[in-house]
Amino acid sequence: MTNVHSNVSWDTNVLYLLGTIKTELGRNFSGKCYSCMTSMFSVFMITPEQGAETTLYCCLEDSIEKDSGKYYANCKQVGTKRSATGTEEDWKRLWDISEKLIEEAEKK
Repeated sequence: MTNVHSNVSWDTNVLYLLGTIKTELGRNFSGKCYSCMTSMFSVFMITPEQGAETTLYCCLEDSIEKDSGKYYANCKQVGTKRSATGTEEDWKRLWDISEKLIEEAEKK
């Protein structure tokens, strides 16, 4: 395996999406159960505009242009548990699995 990580300049930030976005994704679902669930959880849902705010912030905010590998929620940088980011061994294992899946897909 080539160590691609050392030759790549990562320019990525990760977003935490806190909550469910109220969209019309389920407009074709029907039934009492779906209606009941939608009614119950609509209190916790955010609008599509609110759901897009942090994504747009990360794309457009000049002050974080040079940041990479940060986590954002509600237009603010937030911390994460070290266990969520994994170890070098985890990254290698994920890379190996990904390569294997791609090779298998290319054979088909």
